Amino acid sequence: MSTPTTPYLSVGPYQEVVNGISTVFAFSDGVAKLTGPRGAGKTAALRELVRELRNEEFEVVEFAVPPRSPDDLQASLIRQFRLGADVSFRKALLRHFASRPRDQQRLILVFDDAQQFSIPTLQALHSLREIDNSGLRLISLLLCGDKTLNALLNHPDLATLQNDVNLAYTLGPLDDEELSEFCSAWLLQQ
Repeated sequence: MSTPTTPYLSVGPYQEVVNGISTVFAFSDGVAKLTGPRGAGKTAALRELVRELRNEEFEVVEFAVPPRSPDDLQASLIRQFRLGADVSFRKALLRHFASRPRDQQRLILVFDDAQQFSIPTLQALHSLREIDNSGLRLISLLLCGDKTLNALLNHPDLATLQNDVNLAYTLGPLDDEELSEFCSAWLLQQ
């Protein structure tokens, strides 16, 4: 694991998030969820996590602003991977990954402010998760948002997506010991 770029990311809960999620993605193809109130450091932890995943040579596509619809999601991925229009989107995406060596066929989609998703867009995300090549699921998800993301994922139409969440973290304010660690880390970087 690499050294965090922001001092507080070396403090307990943040480093636990980065280490935990990167470990889960190294061994599974599931969905990870990171929630917490505004200002808790979710986006900074997400940036560090993306950096860590890329250092471990995962292919990561970040969405700082969630797609507004399934069509927006699909269009973004078509642009990202320059998929052809000669076959369906799903077939084009599968063909894209199948053309790579097996150890390079996984993709992690990372979404900040995921509580802004519509239910149809989250259903489209789950549909993407079902794409596989010889039993290997190709797409993992990292959903990051405030506490309303939990309520959104509890919608009955998203039960299968919610069942795919194999790791969930909630960030909150630092306790006294963590705050002391943060201040020490920050002072050392000055």
